[in-house]
Amino acid sequence: MSIKKRALAVVAASAAAGIMATAGPAAAATATAMSTHRGTSGCFSWSWADGNVTTAVYTHNTCSSAHKIHISWSVAADYEECVAGGAHFNSRAVGGPTAIKDYGKC
Repeated sequence: MSIKKRALAVVAASAAAGIMATAGPAAAATATAMSTHRGTSGCFSWSWADGNVTTAVYTHNTCSSAHKIHISWSVAADYEECVAGGAHFNSRAVGGPTAIKDYGKC
């Protein structure tokens, strides 16, 4: 490798290291902590994590019979679904959930 190419490689590596050093703390300062929420309602155990725009609610029907789950959202329309006994289900919508309820057998 010629002296000129070596000098360019050193300058490029130094510049990249400088950019990485200044970008690291700035990126860390803008990061937000994600919270995970868990709970139960009747036959359903559920969890969801704070999202930027949309949020997914993950549920598990722990009963042997089918039950209807009702999810109220802060922005999107309320949602209901009949979930088979022992089955897992998830729902994604804009905003965050305001209530998650078991509406009984379907």
